[in-house]
Amino acid sequence: MGTPRVDHMLMVLAVSLEMNAKEREVITREMIRGFNDTCTEAGTLITGGQSILGPWPIIGGVANTVVKSDEYLTPNNAKEGDVIVLTKPLGTQVSVNLKEWKSKKNDKYTKSKDFVTDSEIEEIYKLSIQSMGKLNRNAATLVQKYKAGACTDVTGFGILGHLRNLAEAQKDRNLELRVNSLPVIKKTDAINSNIMDFNLLKGLSPETSGGLMLMINEKHVDGFQQDLKNQFGENSWVIGEVRRSESKTNAVLAESPEIIQVDSVFL
Repeated sequence: MGTPRVDHMLMVLAVSLEMNAKEREVITREMIRGFNDTCTEAGTLITGGQSILGPWPIIGGVANTVVKSDEYLTPNNAKEGDVIVLTKPLGTQVSVNLKEWKSKKNDKYTKSKDFVTDSEIEEIYKLSIQSMGKLNRNAATLVQKYKAGACTDVTGFGILGHLRNLAEAQKDRNLELRVNSLPVIKKTDAINSNIMDFNLLKGLSPETSGGLMLMINEKHVDGFQQDLKNQFGENSWVIGEVRRSESKTNAVLAESPEIIQVDSVFL
């Protein structure tokens, strides 16, 4: 972890057979262009890969980097007293589903109007796009600078799922990795609680291109957050702590976590 450099990328592309020729031409071209633009942003190049035909349009890849032993950190050194910081808000799954409901004008959309306006749905979706479209490269640079004891991205397992994975990896087998706060894209908690339960407030809602969740020494928290804010214009949130545990190392979500309403991903 904490390795912001990518030497090269291999791209995997699936071209959809369910589209007509014109759709395939335009959509596939734009997918490749977006992938290439992101690689450029990351300071790397696509050097190969594989393309297939299938029912769905899919794009992804593998990042490859060769580093020296002092250029990366292992994610198994969390210590009692460390503070847990998150660099992107939660709620992307709720956001994109809410946008889809609106486009279909379905029952869930109708019910959601008791909690959000049409303009708020668009704003929530915009926030999620901004979050998902931002690389974790800048935060990763600071993870290295401030020597985080443990770090992971937050994606398919949800924040608690990924925290459990980190707990399993720790050298110290008597720690509690505890999340006390959940920063969520504004009003996604209301949709989750009243329209459809995505497990957002249980810490188990999958995220797409989520942020980094890291454990750093308490004395470095202000420096990390100020550098992320002042150098890169990115927000972050203190969400928990690492405590001594009488049992084996585990990850927990507070019974009634603080819900932080996030209305700006970047400054």
